[in-house]
Amino acid sequence: MAKLVVRVNAYPHRVEQTVGWEQRAYAEAGVEFRFVQARTPEELRAAVAEADAVVAGGGVWDREAFAAMPRARVLVNCGVGLDRVDLAAASERGVMVCNMPDLCTDEVADHAMALLLACNRKVARLAERVKDGTWDRVLLEPMPRLRGKTIGLLGFGRIGQAMGERCRGFGLRVVAYDPYLTAEVAHERGAELLELDDLLATSDFVSCHLPHVASTYHLMGEAQFRRMKPSALFVNTSRGKVVDQVALTRALREGWIMGAGLDVLEQEPPDPADPILRLPNAVVTPHAAGFSDEVVDRIPRLAFEEVMAVLGGGTPRPIAWANRAAFEVKT
Repeated sequence: MAKLVVRVNAYPHRVEQTVGWEQRAYAEAGVEFRFVQARTPEELRAAVAEADAVVAGGGVWDREAFAAMPRARVLVNCGVGLDRVDLAAASERGVMVCNMPDLCTDEVADHAMALLLACNRKVARLAERVKDGTWDRVLLEPMPRLRGKTIGLLGFGRIGQAMGERCRGFGLRVVAYDPYLTAEVAHERGAELLELDDLLATSDFVSCHLPHVASTYHLMGEAQFRRMKPSALFVNTSRGKVVDQVALTRALREGWIMGAGLDVLEQEPPDPADPILRLPNAVVTPHAAGFSDEVVDRIPRLAFEEVMAVLGGGTPRPIAWANRAAFEVKT
């Protein structure tokens, strides 16, 4: 029986380029390929009903979605995070789930550093004043020098470590909070491991690199922002739901912290009336940290490798196989 691979969603402005490559690659491998834009859960379930493999560039992959694709053997999520995928439901259905943990490490770390610099140097506010005809450095105060200050990294995995490398280049002391690392391992990777409260109290800048899971939901709330220095900056390029956005908005309005650089929000896209979008001490970008030309071009190639490995009777790369443990238990 011929195999069917369904690609759901993609970067809209690069569809022709990325999907064109996929069509050629799968055709040469003797596999049927379809690309669909599913805007509702119903459209998504209909699109994957006959799929042997799914490449997910969007959508929510819950229990109902996996039940709707009885032939599927693998789902490749086109990104690092897995908060849109119900891994337990996939495992119960015998669907191997892959992500791309090594896809955009440098891009996200670069973006986090850019947000930190933009907030510290007040780049956006100064640029807006110049465009309005005001040539005045009054907004520069306060603007502390980075060198010699402390950056606290929430999460010290691939992206956190890459951020740490960049921060050390600016002369920052790097501390980290990560419940999955030992102090020895963190030290080997260039950071001092601290408990969360200690990190927040001592850091001049805090950058979040945690996944959204049950234990990290609203990890940063009112108590945590009040724990930070009034002069501190907060950066988040991970997931919006790790942060209680109501508490963060208050923190910025009432001066609990100095400012924030955010690439992610609790609701995306946000309500245009969301007050955090109008705060002068918040720099917000549209979940763009993981983007680059190279990343967009690499996504279909990584997905192709994982799909063909599974359809050929093998397994995904260990680094990318998110529910590997469930299959190892079965065997």
